[in-house]
Amino acid sequence: MLRGAERDKLLVLDVRDSDFPGGHLKGAHNIPASQFDLDEAVDGIIARLCRDVKVVVVHCYLSQQRGPYCAQRLAERLEAQGCTSPEVCVMAGGWKRFRRELEMDDFELVDGFCD
Repeated sequence: MLRGAERDKLLVLDVRDSDFPGGHLKGAHNIPASQFDLDEAVDGIIARLCRDVKVVVVHCYLSQQRGPYCAQRLAERLEAQGCTSPEVCVMAGGWKRFRRELEMDDFELVDGFCD
């Protein structure tokens, strides 16, 4: 998904805050989870970033709390606006799992990586 021809139709939202430094997926937008609390803020994120994409992948460090919460909020606001796309997904295992499974060929997918 991160390498395919449809990469330009994929949006990655990294909802980490103070734990964002140390590496992230190339092209990811860092929007801290706290910015998903208000409907107006989520609607703004949709208007700025989600209109021309097919899939939104949301993640945090573990994707156990912040990532799923933000994905749910995004999906709720898309539905409230009558949108049937983009599809909203949570990256299983979050940044921690991605980093743990990172292989040499994958370094082209990350920026600011610190081991």
